[in-house]
Amino acid sequence: MAYSNFTLESVGTTFELERAEAIDIFAEIEPIAPSSHFATQLQKKCR
Repeated sequence: MAYSNFTLESVGTTFELERAEAIDIFAEIEPIAPSSHFATQLQKKCR
């Protein structure tokens, strides 16, 4: 079967796979502030 004919559903059926979806896998990770070096480099690159 050509690559362009594959679908997620057909691959799951063919290989007997189960899909497990997570809505928010990063929910428990606290955000952190970027370092001053990173912020400076980002500003230089985004000009």
